[in-house]
Amino acid sequence: MMVHGIGVLLFAAIGGYWLLERGFTHKGQMKQLGLILGSLIIVVSILGLVCYVWSFSSMKTGYCPIGAMGKGASTPHAPTPAIPSR
Repeated sequence: MMVHGIGVLLFAAIGGYWLLERGFTHKGQMKQLGLILGSLIIVVSILGLVCYVWSFSSMKTGYCPIGAMGKGASTPHAPTPAIPSR
């Protein structure tokens, strides 16, 4: 299942690059729109790939370090056990 998601994200990055490249050939607002959308698609795809690789390497399904920086990560962290004092 993970391989399919990575494939989609790679194709999205390729599509973003294509859109970015096509944006350079136009003029005015069409050029600006192509550059913005192409860049946005590439950045989102790369962030998605980073999340997939991080999730696979940490053996936590659905966990993404980018989501943990903002509101609510998909996998909560376990509390650290208290060390009894003597």
